[in-house]
Amino acid sequence: MNLGVLALTQGDLDDAVDHLTTLVHDAEQRSQFLSAIGPDSTQIDETQLARVLINELKQSFSWEELLNSYQSYGSTYDDDEYIQSQAISEPIKTINESIDKIEARRVTPYNAEVYCRQLLNETSEALSFLDEHADSDSVQKSMVCDKLAKQLSWLADKITDDRTEDLNALRQARMYTQKALEIAQGDSAIEECKSQLSSINSLMASNL
Repeated sequence: MNLGVLALTQGDLDDAVDHLTTLVHDAEQRSQFLSAIGPDSTQIDETQLARVLINELKQSFSWEELLNSYQSYGSTYDDDEYIQSQAISEPIKTINESIDKIEARRVTPYNAEVYCRQLLNETSEALSFLDEHADSDSVQKSMVCDKLAKQLSWLADKITDDRTEDLNALRQARMYTQKALEIAQGDSAIEECKSQLSSINSLMASNL
C-alpha cells in the first residue's frame, strides 16, 4: 500500500497500479489491508475494492491513462473490462450530445454544410477514442456510430434540397455522405449511405 501511495505522489501511475492492484487482488494482502482499516471494512469484497480504487484514481487520471496502465501493469482482466466500459461511455455521451444539438437546430440547404462540419469536428476525437479502445464487436459503439452516420447523411442530403443542379452543393453532399459511410457500422446505416451516394453520383452525372 505504501509503495503504491508513494508512486502516486510521484506521479507514477504505472508503478502505483502495479502495487495497488496486487494488494487488491491478493487475498492475504487484501485481508490485512481491510482489517487495518476497521472491522466494518472486512465486508468489502475483491470486486468492490477494485472498483473503489479505480474510481479514486479517476479523480486524478483520465480513463485513457487508467486503461493503458491497467492493461500493462494491472492484475486482472476484469479491471480492464470495467475501465474500458466506463471509458467508452464518455465519448459515446459526447457524440450523442453533439447529435442532439444539431437536431435542435433549424437546418436549411444553406446552413447544412456548416452543421456537417460542426458535427464532424465535435465528434472526431470521440470517434478516434472508440476506434482505439472499444471492442470491434461493441454494440454500444456500433449503435452510436450508426446514429452519427445517419445524422450526417441526413445533413448531407439537406445540402442539395432545391439545389440538385448545383455541382458545388452536390460535391459537398457527396463528401459528407462518404464520411458518413466511413463511420457507419451496421448494415442498415451502410446501405442508407450507399444509396444516398448513388443518388448523388447520378445527379452529378446528369449535370455534367
